[in-house]
Amino acid sequence: MVHRTSLLSRLVRFGMTGIGVTALHVVVAASLIELSHAGPAAANGIAFIAAALVSFLVNARFTFRAQAAGGPLVRFLLVTGLCGALSAAIAAVAEAQGLDYRIGIAAVVAIVPVLSFLLHNFWSFRPR
Repeated sequence: MVHRTSLLSRLVRFGMTGIGVTALHVVVAASLIELSHAGPAAANGIAFIAAALVSFLVNARFTFRAQAAGGPLVRFLLVTGLCGALSAAIAAVAEAQGLDYRIGIAAVVAIVPVLSFLLHNFWSFRPR
């Protein structure tokens, strides 16, 4: 269960999982673009879905030691959607302010993973 491991341990495992699923996303998207001649938007959409599913399974079992079905899946998908929308909103605000795109990316990287971890830790995978 979530409370059997320390918050720091879960955070480290969450970070490791994030790096792995990000690499998976890149490999899937690039492979689809290069080998299947898929468009970048379609390839990234497919890669996002693949990465999200793997992320759920690995985070459920490895990071949070929780069950990988039912409520946690629904909550995980809601958090994933929220964090995706937040990422787009942060980038849009940076762009609207005339900031360099790298500032938007830095803000997304600084805010979204932390929020995602907290929501998953205290909501998506909390014991019921």
